[in-house]
Amino acid sequence: YAAPPPRRRAYALIVALAAMACSESGQLPTEPVSPLNPTTEAAISSVEIPANATRLVALGRALRTAMLSQPTRTSIAAGLDYSPYVEWRIPLSRVLDGRDNDGAAIGIRSQLADRLGQSATVAMPELELYLPFADQRRAWDGSSAVDIAARFPGSDDGVLIGADGQERRIVGGERFVPNRPMFVLARSEVDYTDFESAVRGGKRTGIYANMSPIISRRFEAYQECQEDCGDGGGSGGVGGGNGFPGNTSQHTRIYDWYLQEDHDFPWGLNEIEFFGAIGTHFQECARHTGIAEDGWYTVTDIYDFNNTVATAMADSTVNFFLHAYEDDQDACEVTSSDDDLGTANFGPSGYGQRYSTTGDHLIFSVIGVTP
Repeated sequence: YAAPPPRRRAYALIVALAAMACSESGQLPTEPVSPLNPTTEAAISSVEIPANATRLVALGRALRTAMLSQPTRTSIAAGLDYSPYVEWRIPLSRVLDGRDNDGAAIGIRSQLADRLGQSATVAMPELELYLPFADQRRAWDGSSAVDIAARFPGSDDGVLIGADGQERRIVGGERFVPNRPMFVLARSEVDYTDFESAVRGGKRTGIYANMSPIISRRFEAYQECQEDCGDGGGSGGVGGGNGFPGNTSQHTRIYDWYLQEDHDFPWGLNEIEFFGAIGTHFQECARHTGIAEDGWYTVTDIYDFNNTVATAMADSTVNFFLHAYEDDQDACEVTSSDDDLGTANFGPSGYGQRYSTTGDHLIFSVIGVTP
């Protein structure tokens, strides 16, 4: 994929929501879809689809039908292989509307344009397509049928659209692994217009120490952490003194962190937003995506403003305050679907020390950097 241009994401996607018949003899597996939680397992007729998810679910059904075709699956597999993005994601909106236009994107578009159609312009946010389970990402080569998990916008719930025609409710947090490769179709959590915070190994990617970039999806087992360690972003802006307490000669920047538990299962890796302030002023937000549980992450560039969580430092008169969230949508905006990862506060002696947030969801440290 070519580097996205430096512009705000578009919100138009040309798709049709009617499923096209394109089954192939011998392509449909006969085994049932892996059961989810027995108390929530239900046919689609009894699963309530939120009003804001009806178009996305319809698109998921059309995509499921399209991917019964071997050529379609081959083109999607090539798209994964060539994707430079975290979790080898395919920015589906960008591919279908032509903003991404390399060979892999053209192949996907040629397969899906007729099957999904271009008869309707649907106003909906950017969409992405990806395999959230690392072992499935490594193994899937396009030869086997797949399930589609359509995630409800602004929710941890969704619907599993099986290759065999079965559909089941997915309740966020349920621990299950489907018996077929499961693609997630969802509103984009990655901002593909911000290339350095979207690609694996980007400038604002938090990584484990001593890891080198992965070259191929097929070999990610050797350097899995680099793929799983995600990327970061944040909002801009520089605070001034304005008479507020705090050391304005330096900024407070996130340095490292450890997520104690997964907050985005089964939808893939986590996106963490760090909101900071000195007292109630000098507020900033740093955002890192592609974060797995149980691993230390360290920023790659402490001089990058996007790692700033406050445009000043604590001093003897005022503390630094941090509030962290696992983000589900809208970068550096707290929404009702975001998971609260807790708070922490400390004075200047706490810089360079590791602290746990309330509830022990997250361990982190910050440092002071002269801007």
